[in-house]
Amino acid sequence: MARYKLRVGHQINSATLIADAQHSWLDTLSFAGALGWEITAKIVVHLMDGVDPSIIAGAERQALSVAGVGGGFR
Repeated sequence: MARYKLRVGHQINSATLIADAQHSWLDTLSFAGALGWEITAKIVVHLMDGVDPSIIAGAERQALSVAGVGGGFR
């Protein structure tokens, strides 16, 4: 959409439309950067064998519910 706005802005010589096209382009770049960061962070956690903290907490609760198991492992 930004390219279309930019092309039309140049065709009709509209500084406002050209500025809006540049703003739309920057919004797109910002979104792509934020999305890339989120995906990269998730991939790094997965590659480093990261585990969801809720899974660890659930495993600890289950282990402590067994008779004879104490909580001295922390």
